[in-house]
Amino acid sequence: MTSLKVTSIAAPLRQQVAENIRTAMLSGRFKPGARLIERELCDMMGVSRTAVREALRQLESEGLVENIANRGPIVARITRVDAIGIYEMRGVIEGLVGRLFTARATDQQVRQLRAIVDRLTKAYEGADVARLLKVKTEFYAKLLEGAGNATADAMLRMIHTRANFLRSVSLSQGDRREESSKEIRRVMELIEARASDRVERAMQEHVEKAAVAALQAIE
Repeated sequence: MTSLKVTSIAAPLRQQVAENIRTAMLSGRFKPGARLIERELCDMMGVSRTAVREALRQLESEGLVENIANRGPIVARITRVDAIGIYEMRGVIEGLVGRLFTARATDQQVRQLRAIVDRLTKAYEGADVARLLKVKTEFYAKLLEGAGNATADAMLRMIHTRANFLRSVSLSQGDRREESSKEIRRVMELIEARASDRVERAMQEHVEKAAVAALQAIE
């Protein structure tokens, strides 16, 4: 299990703690509805309660944490309405990011993305959903790097943190993994052809199909 210990870097401690908690949410270590107990978080990360409280307040302002009376902070739960909203925003932002990457990325970044997609294809073929999610996170990180839009980067990171539970549910289905793999490979082919508009639509369709699978699974 990956350690949540905070390392000494220049960023404010609150930001480091918040980022570590986000990462734990993204990996599925902290699932929707799970309690976030200050004492346990302090022990995990080796920081003070003040740092943890400040981080939790920041995450609450981002919609990633809920404060429940008589229970304290928990990982934000996802209702069906929430899920629909998440996928609607994912479609818009991922489509934009795909288009920007296709237009702005260097040839080297395109080659790097191709290498990630090749690894992603192999991950889709396996049964390790955690591994699949990790490589897919690398795919989006490279897309965002090449797209060069800091606002889209921040928004998509937050959306993906909230959506990760839904992604793990949809990708647990073998049929969906196969379809998703084909969709990502098609996106890559269009990126290599520098077909910006078609990439945008292909990304949107990928998210729309993921939404259908996730909503069916949680129901």
